[in-house]
Amino acid sequence: MSRQFSIPTILRMVPNELLQEFFVILGHSEFDPCWPQLGKRELDPMLDYITDLPASQAAQIDQELQAVYELSCQSGMSAITESAKLHGVGDLPLLMPQEMSVHGRAMWTRLNYPEVFNTAQLLHEVDHLSWWRKRNDLPATEPVVSPETIRQLEHGISCLLKDQGRGRLCTIETYRRGDVHYFFAYPDDYSETAHKHDDAGNLIPVVINKTMQVVFAYDQSAGSLETYAKLPKRMKEGLENCFAACILGGTLSDQSPTKTFEMNQLKDPDFHLQTDPQDCVAAQVVRMRIAHQSNGRKLDVAIDRTNPGESIYRAIQETLQSDVRSLSQWNIISVAIHFEFLPKADRKPGRQTITVSFPNTCNVRSERSERIEIIQKYLRRWNIDCGRSTQTASHTLGATAATV
Repeated sequence: MSRQFSIPTILRMVPNELLQEFFVILGHSEFDPCWPQLGKRELDPMLDYITDLPASQAAQIDQELQAVYELSCQSGMSAITESAKLHGVGDLPLLMPQEMSVHGRAMWTRLNYPEVFNTAQLLHEVDHLSWWRKRNDLPATEPVVSPETIRQLEHGISCLLKDQGRGRLCTIETYRRGDVHYFFAYPDDYSETAHKHDDAGNLIPVVINKTMQVVFAYDQSAGSLETYAKLPKRMKEGLENCFAACILGGTLSDQSPTKTFEMNQLKDPDFHLQTDPQDCVAAQVVRMRIAHQSNGRKLDVAIDRTNPGESIYRAIQETLQSDVRSLSQWNIISVAIHFEFLPKADRKPGRQTITVSFPNTCNVRSERSERIEIIQKYLRRWNIDCGRSTQTASHTLGATAATV
């Protein structure tokens, strides 16, 4: 998603026969730059046509092309493949024109399987969000996902944001990925004023009612909830309680667990990130952030990854200029772990570096979907992910909460 979008780029990369169909579907069948004779890189007729359209119609084309562009990459193709399985068309990748680039395949999906395309946008979006707040003290149960509970959650989020002048309206979209239920919430954000040209070409001020984004990822098998929101800690706790009340039918403890992730066991140089041979994956700590227990001084240490024999413990020893055992006076507050995924029949090889921070933030949920499960498996194996809280029984949702 960090790639720079431009209309000429996507028009240049998508075959003309698909662009012709694209303009027709959007209601521009009258546009005919003599498609059969139009060169593969002859963009001027299309750019001129879009430029001369009323601003609202040009904006629609821009948004549609940008959506196609966002999925025109390897991770976008993975999202389309996963979405196709969710919609019961698992053979969709084989139906795509094999001679087309990822840009053509993304446009082909938009034109022929719009529902698959729309879900793929959500899947791709969640894989690019970062720094999720996680808690493990929820009950492992099937969430109630009905029109009524969704409306309650929308109303609850609006109420939480009302005092800030936000959240007048809120819309929630849901989908499920294995045992993980995702809830995408779009409450109204602060209104902004911008300038634009109207259909007559006059420059006018307009009020833009933007939405902000809140995402819940509830794992019913683990009883865990991960929340993404650019909001203060207090409000994230409010969102968690709102979710529990509306979707799980009860209330959480007044205080969230003190920690979800623990990393101090990694101070021991004899601690090994062991993995199972059948998983074909290796792991190594490549960066560590530590804080001194007495004065709170923080120190970041990273290894030289060009040196095959390098280790985080050697780097710490050289940085502190003392034996690594002196880490007993320090707490680990963040680690970056590099995973090497070796070739395997049902998985592409590759590399992934994830960051975990004390007490409850992590970017694992932002990684590629086929790798999340195995990464989480080892975070639990190494006791980095503390698992279900010992106080879970007291946090278990009890009486049905009142409507939020």
